[in-house]
Amino acid sequence: MPRKCQHLGCLESRVFQTDSAFRRHMDKHTRPYKCPVSGCKVKDFSNAGDLRRHRREVHASPAFTCPVLACKRHRKGFGRKDNLIQHLKRTHGEDSNDFSLTSNSLTNGDQETVTSPNGDSSMGSESGDSAGDEMELVPSKSTDKASLTAKLQELQKLKEEAIAKFDGDIAALKRVLSFM
Repeated sequence: MPRKCQHLGCLESRVFQTDSAFRRHMDKHTRPYKCPVSGCKVKDFSNAGDLRRHRREVHASPAFTCPVLACKRHRKGFGRKDNLIQHLKRTHGEDSNDFSLTSNSLTNGDQETVTSPNGDSSMGSESGDSAGDEMELVPSKSTDKASLTAKLQELQKLKEEAIAKFDGDIAALKRVLSFM
């Protein structure tokens, strides 16, 4: 029995030939699939697939973490690999083509070494909850000792400059406070 949507404000003019098609359409209005996580501020969902994706991407433990140890996304991570790749491009200026991304399950105490194509490297201890929960970036280009040494010297110089700048800012604030 064909049915037409009578929901106020609905712009759908077609006639639904089956009850299941009509129910699926009405679910867009009633949004019967609700996130069970208390405090979640996301609207309800019109289909079960959208709710599953929401739970996986928003509430599941992240499977892909940023390899930069100082980055907040190193701990928080991402639910999807493409979100990690976009983060690396936007935040750290890394080109995903320079990395071979592999899912890596680590156990307590294992060391993860990540080296970016420009010579940055970091080490950290990670513990994985289950297989595939950690992401390791493996450089697809080889790095040599000379480039790593040069990068180390560059970072040490930047550190000294940053310390000097902060010391100058602190001294300036102390002078201002002394006048108050």
